Amino acid sequence: MPTKRSTHQHDPRRDDPQCSPAFTATLERFHVHLNVERGLSRNTLEAYRRDLERFGDFLRRRGLDDFGALRALDVSEHIMEASRAGLCESTIARRIASLRAWLTWMRSEGRITRDVAALLQSPKKWRKLPRALNVDAAAQLVTSPDADPRPGT
Repeated sequence: MPTKRSTHQHDPRRDDPQCSPAFTATLERFHVHLNVERGLSRNTLEAYRRDLERFGDFLRRRGLDDFGALRALDVSEHIMEASRAGLCESTIARRIASLRAWLTWMRSEGRITRDVAALLQSPKKWRKLPRALNVDAAAQLVTSPDADPRPGT
């Protein structure tokens, strides 16, 4: 039976994601895996749970309840939806990390057979340039006495 894939817009920041019962059950088992076997912190566990619940909501809205039918394009579209909503790069990077971890675990459990996260790339973080000194601050820096009284240091 083909799965339907809707294309309507959605706010990926919403706080009440709704997942299918199958996704929720899988998420519970994954949460135990992260807690027991990987020893992640409580904050990381909760962040991953929120991220994956949003992915579960995305799958439900698209009518994707067969994990075996999951495609790399579905995962990419979920990330693009978050990007279009204006989420910051660090949030998107964490969502990608949580998806990669879940999808890797799903493969190890035999629930999916393809590496659908292989093509996901985390956004490159912008490096901020240092603030330039204004003319007055530069002059004060150049004319200020040396704080180290030892000569030559």
